Amino acid sequence: MPILLMRWRLRRRRRGSEAPQRGELGNIVTKIRDLTGQRFGRLVALTFTGMDKTGRAIWSCVCDCGTTKNIVGYCLTRGSTKSCGCWMKELRAQRADFHGKSDTRAHSIWTSMMSRCNNPNATGYARYGGRGITVCERWKKFISFLEDMGDPPAGYTLDRIDNDKGYCKENCRWASYIEQNNNTRSNRYITAFGETKTLAEWARARGMKYITLHRRIHLSKWPVEKAITTAVK
Repeated sequence: MPILLMRWRLRRRRRGSEAPQRGELGNIVTKIRDLTGQRFGRLVALTFTGMDKTGRAIWSCVCDCGTTKNIVGYCLTRGSTKSCGCWMKELRAQRADFHGKSDTRAHSIWTSMMSRCNNPNATGYARYGGRGITVCERWKKFISFLEDMGDPPAGYTLDRIDNDKGYCKENCRWASYIEQNNNTRSNRYITAFGETKTLAEWARARGMKYITLHRRIHLSKWPVEKAITTAVK
């Protein structure tokens, strides 16, 4: 194995000798393993650049990604450093997006669901996690959520069929914004002509504004059927 014999000036206190005076430097010959041109993972050692404060050899290395970085020779030979840092960044990115769906709407919906059920600082937590709404164990992994629900159709969002139960395959569906708005706890249900619908559904069915129907029934105290059937002037 090639050895570089280098005369290196280091401050050094030898055992059994007097301590050197402040600022005194001693000349010593240091044996350094020549790593020039050798490959270590993604790194190739270029030149020896000096020693660090603890006396370890430092090598200038070029990474396969093109980055040049100074690396401790011992870290190269023992295999603890194999890149300039790009390899770990790639691994983290692969782990975060192993399913290739991190930039999709389905993943965004899943992330929001997990946040509002588990993060007390999330917007809406009080109406979800704060009142006991949970995510089933299977859906804590995005890939399982995607297998059960598939990608959301355009214009559809994740809706819980029973608003008092949590998120799971049996209690969730992709619903349009209108369907989801009709399935909130705050909806007012009106029964007329043997049918029960939300106030908003009755207003749409009769071609009138929600506020008009609301005022007729709740402010003016009209009978429900009269409020629904009377034309708007």
